[in-house]
Amino acid sequence: MNIALIIIAIISLIFIIFIVAYIMKSLKGKINIELNKFEYMPGDTISGATILKLRKDVEAKALNIGLIGEQVSISRTSKGNKRKTNTIFNFKKPLDGEKIYAQGEKRYEFSLKIPSDLSTKLSTGNAVADSLIKSVSILTGNNSQIRWYVTAELETSGLNLIKHVQINIG
Repeated sequence: MNIALIIIAIISLIFIIFIVAYIMKSLKGKINIELNKFEYMPGDTISGATILKLRKDVEAKALNIGLIGEQVSISRTSKGNKRKTNTIFNFKKPLDGEKIYAQGEKRYEFSLKIPSDLSTKLSTGNAVADSLIKSVSILTGNNSQIRWYVTAELETSGLNLIKHVQINIG
């Protein structure tokens, strides 16, 4: 059998799996996040609402809201740029528990407190060392940034409904 046909078959199968997963997820409904603002400082409180729009009753373990910090690093190598993502902060709290979530639209208000010592948790604690690390990273072509997301998730036995909204903390 031709190797090109095998590769095309595998890619097609993966594509079909993603389409089926998307359709199955959209049959349940969707989840949205409304935020009052998108710019925050350590110690601030993120407030907003999670809107659950279900097309049918859904049995779920929990509805959660959370804050995720991901450090995205891009480094130059002889083969090109290499991208690496590490989760450096992950907090979630329940908005509602295990039950059958009824068809229709329901709004859940929330607030999340950003730790006031967040910047010290993400550094070495030594200003000189942090500055040196940043300088070496720039000189070697390594670039790193932290991306923050407010995330809402309805945990179900099948495919979870998930929504991420990027915010700035600085």
